[in-house]
Amino acid sequence: MIRLVYVAVFLSIFTQTNAEIRYIMTTDMGISTGILQKSIIYKKDEKEKLNSSISSSEIVQFLTEQADNGSTLLFYSYSFLGNVEPYLTQSLDRIQKRMIRHPEAGMDATLIVLFRPIYAKSFRGNHLKAYKDGQKLGPVLQDVLYQVSKQSHLKPKIKILAHSMGSRFLEGIFESWTESSPSIDQLILAAPDIAQDIPSKWANNLPIKKITLYTNSADLFLGVSKSLLNSNRAGKLPGNKDFYSTNSKITVIQVRNVAKFPRSIDVTGHVYFLYSKKVRKDIQREIHDNEGSSTRKAHPEGYLTLR
Repeated sequence: MIRLVYVAVFLSIFTQTNAEIRYIMTTDMGISTGILQKSIIYKKDEKEKLNSSISSSEIVQFLTEQADNGSTLLFYSYSFLGNVEPYLTQSLDRIQKRMIRHPEAGMDATLIVLFRPIYAKSFRGNHLKAYKDGQKLGPVLQDVLYQVSKQSHLKPKIKILAHSMGSRFLEGIFESWTESSPSIDQLILAAPDIAQDIPSKWANNLPIKKITLYTNSADLFLGVSKSLLNSNRAGKLPGNKDFYSTNSKITVIQVRNVAKFPRSIDVTGHVYFLYSKKVRKDIQREIHDNEGSSTRKAHPEGYLTLR
């Protein structure tokens, strides 16, 4: 069981207090559930502290209760940087404090983290492993959402926020999904490190009502990814703007003017969803109002910008 932790995929559920992580772990031997303290996620000498005290039915019950209370269920699929514990902790903190809280002090969203350890030694290896880990989690997540939809008295509001290689993880998750899979109200992609045609395929073939794609033509990380993978990335315009402007389900937002230094401390132009106040505010509005902030401005070539 301990050995399998390193090849596992976690569906981790953070309560509003961040006191514990509830997870569903898929392994080659099946499904395990339990509670995992954030401080031991990456410490090899403390793997034995994993336990199995939470059942999958209890996780479904937790999500159902949140849905019945009117809370949006926000699933977060993080980037390769999430393998660095300080970054993952900081990103979760910013999302909780500056995105999932309702801007008018209304009902906060419930944050659910799609957690996966990645230990491949190369960039290509991590890219492939994120996809394969997603393939493992796909049927499990689908079953959990089916049960929540069945048990909830209200129709669950389900949204997914994915950053960078977290979108590659989603690509694996969605491989087993069809038009009859659980409905996703909104998919929010920030700097997605996936091929440029993938979001359109999702919009056409899966029950996703809306896709909001944040892109940066000056994204240095995706420039490197494009070279290594020999493929245009969905999170790096120009080059794919005409492709997306023809799909009514997809809203493309070019953030180059608000993501660059010194307006953002992110010198790579890749982690702007955390470090650009305007982008964070826009995502917050998408999560709660499904429409984004008032700083959006239409561009003649079919996408939006943030003023």
